[in-house]
Amino acid sequence: MSDNYVIEVRAALPGLTVQAGIIVREGSSFRFFAATQAFNRLEGQLFDTPKAAEKAALRLLNEMRSLPSLRRDYARASLGC
Repeated sequence: MSDNYVIEVRAALPGLTVQAGIIVREGSSFRFFAATQAFNRLEGQLFDTPKAAEKAALRLLNEMRSLPSLRRDYARASLGC
C-alpha cells in the first residue's frame, strides 16, 4: 500500500475531474492537504482510508454545488483554480 495518494473527484460537467488534494500516510491514518482553496475545509483532517478522503471531497464538492453561498468555490474547484 502506498503512503501518498492524489484525491480527485468528478464535477457535474461530463468528463471533468477536479484535483481536491493529496493525502499522506501518518501512522495508520491519512492526512489531507488541499490542492485548491475550494477544499480548504478538509485541510489537515485525518482519514482512515484513501476512499474515506475521496468521499469527503466529493461530499464537499456536492455541497458547494448545491448551496448558493458556496457556488463560487464550486466554480473555482471545477476550473482547477
